[in-house]
Amino acid sequence: MHMIPEERYTTAAMIKDQIDAAVGRIPADLLVSNVKILDVFTETFFLGAVLVKHGKIVNIDPGFEPKAAKTYDGKGKYLIPCFIDPCTHIDCSLVTPQELAEGYVPWGTTTVVAEVNDLGASQGEQCVEAVKAYFGDRDKLPYRLLGLAPAKYIRKEDTYELLKWEHISGQGENAGPTTLAADPDSIEKALNTRNQHIFMNGDVEPFSNPDEIGAFAVCGSVNDHEAWTYDAVFQRHRRGIPTQILYQQGDVQIRYMIEELILNRKLPSENFMFAGDNTYIDDMVNTGILNVMVSKAVEYGLSPVKAIKMATLNTAKNLGIDQLIGSIAPGRYADFMLLDDLVHFEPTAVFKGGELVAENGVLLQKPQIDYSFLRQPRRSDMDGVAIDELLTAFSVNTPDVQNGTCLADVISLNLDGSDSAHAVRTFPDGSCLIRTRLPVVDGRVQSDTTQGIHKVLLVGREMMKGHRRMATCFVKGYGFNSGAMAMTNIPCGNCILVMGVDEQDMYAAIMEANRYPGGIAFADGGKLLFSFELPLAGMMSELDGRTATKEINKLNDLLSARGGTAKQPLVHFWTLAFACQDVQDA
Repeated sequence: MHMIPEERYTTAAMIKDQIDAAVGRIPADLLVSNVKILDVFTETFFLGAVLVKHGKIVNIDPGFEPKAAKTYDGKGKYLIPCFIDPCTHIDCSLVTPQELAEGYVPWGTTTVVAEVNDLGASQGEQCVEAVKAYFGDRDKLPYRLLGLAPAKYIRKEDTYELLKWEHISGQGENAGPTTLAADPDSIEKALNTRNQHIFMNGDVEPFSNPDEIGAFAVCGSVNDHEAWTYDAVFQRHRRGIPTQILYQQGDVQIRYMIEELILNRKLPSENFMFAGDNTYIDDMVNTGILNVMVSKAVEYGLSPVKAIKMATLNTAKNLGIDQLIGSIAPGRYADFMLLDDLVHFEPTAVFKGGELVAENGVLLQKPQIDYSFLRQPRRSDMDGVAIDELLTAFSVNTPDVQNGTCLADVISLNLDGSDSAHAVRTFPDGSCLIRTRLPVVDGRVQSDTTQGIHKVLLVGREMMKGHRRMATCFVKGYGFNSGAMAMTNIPCGNCILVMGVDEQDMYAAIMEANRYPGGIAFADGGKLLFSFELPLAGMMSELDGRTATKEINKLNDLLSARGGTAKQPLVHFWTLAFACQDVQDA
């Protein structure tokens, strides 16, 4: 198995050409001249030129007059490695891999390690076929898509079958609780990756003690994104498990990781890397992901070189592919970008494998890939469900009601850290569980906009053994004062997640999202104001990346116009599916 797909096409003749081009016996394919090159190994910049042959760098400071079929004048700009996203649940990004190029490539990300747990789990017996349809034409993409065979909530037979397929680069993360419980299937999957020398993505359960952290290391966890305090991070590092800092954790947590853990507490930056984890096409196209994180790290005081390494060399080393990507050095793939400065990280040119794939924020290459296999019929029996049947989940026992209110568990996004002091429990993304009193009307707990708290319902779209899955929680931090939002693209199978102020609006949003194989909806004042169809596997749109971004921007604007304060509303909304279950199980 080749983690980097292009490696399976390398021949002896290509290597001979690369050697000859490196010493000037034959022309290179590309010469990028007049650039300030970042050497991530010595953490220095030097004025030089880059020679490329058959997609790989062969020389970075030629001592001869270089010749090449194509030349590109860098005009004195900085040349740094392209970014590597080590973990993203790419199937939740709302569009296809083809359209995600609009969100990755112009911002300098050319390698993406892709988890598709939710896609695999949602397709049941068609898991293998669906994953193959998703990754099948990855070689056509203008970025390197390193697809992982799903292992969480997937039959081991499906995982093993996918690991035999040439378009899979490794295995996705195992479920934490089953790993810690020494579940036979989880152990067998881990053993298989070890015996076959297959990369396995991994993380550690959020509240694990040091002994349990060691158990995850034994089972093969090579990285983690579930630690958010100094002690949790330190204990993982001591046991050889580096930390992925996630985009979805938000500015406060990213700042804490940089300022407190790296700069103040002196944890080595080499043990950290930046990752998207769960990102949506709107953020990706509007601002980018890893470039924003690198820029913020510099803003918070980290040196530009160390910040860049957290999105390049550190990641490549963790993945075991630093001899192929992550640096500007001979033998590595010619994945690099040109920058005007080391503050904003907005590339003027992006090269992948020596090909110019984006320039001045414009994607230059986008293939046409057929994803029609993923179109599916709607799976739901909710069409005739009455509002009271759904909202009965918010019913409260009479003895618990005092003066028209009851005590309730509330998930606070805690974006400004104001709820940390009285948190009952803290979650990996920096959000926390608090307890407060909420109004009760007609026996049902209500939202309370005076406290900025909304009610949340997770509801199954199909009855299972005569019962419909339901879970509830309350959330603080979105800020909008009217309306309701519903979405099917969530990590809990064939369900709908809805959050809102008014029960009628919540019901309207649920029923609109339910009209399609998958969808997102927003209703307010009894009117449907936004609807976004997800016909591919109930998770993805067929729109192009920029059009989809414009549509999601409309939803963001609706929330903002109603006082919404969450900067990444869909990212935080997605995580509420976990929060519902956590609170329900607490």
